[in-house]
Amino acid sequence: MKNNYQPQDEFESAVNYADQYRKAIYSNALNLIGTPSSNYYDSEFDLDPNKGLDCSGFVTYVVTLAGLQCDVDLECPRHANEQFDTFGTFVDFDKRRAGDLLFFVRNRQYSESVFITIGHVAILTSNNSYVHSPGKNGAKVSKQPVLQQEILKQNDKYANSLYIKRPTLLWQNRWRI
Repeated sequence: MKNNYQPQDEFESAVNYADQYRKAIYSNALNLIGTPSSNYYDSEFDLDPNKGLDCSGFVTYVVTLAGLQCDVDLECPRHANEQFDTFGTFVDFDKRRAGDLLFFVRNRQYSESVFITIGHVAILTSNNSYVHSPGKNGAKVSKQPVLQQEILKQNDKYANSLYIKRPTLLWQNRWRI
């Protein structure tokens, strides 16, 4: 009896499965445009869009709504900095796709030291736009263009910059998001 197993078929199935969730992520993000935004400290443990979502709460809510789960035995991180450390794999900026997570670097200077921190997270909806919650009381979830000046400059490691991370399929409907 001949074995008909084709590894390529399994790979294509996994890619299609991943694309299905990516589409759900950016569709859910677009559907939440106009939802109230809130300050991180006002919404730290509350993922209710009617009460307002900060940027990291927005991302957590959207990926959860898409049916994705955090890694086994891990809680979904609730701050952009924690999400950057935990979610997915890095993607070159020129290979970005809708549904990828977009992390913004903010520079902080204390006396003579410069600290680089992740200060914001959003969801790409195309190569040139993203949806985010501004994290301000009274603001709304909105769609914004990806601006050229936000892109990491190789010769200036302290420039405001962007990093892209892609949700990574693990096994049995579990994702490393």
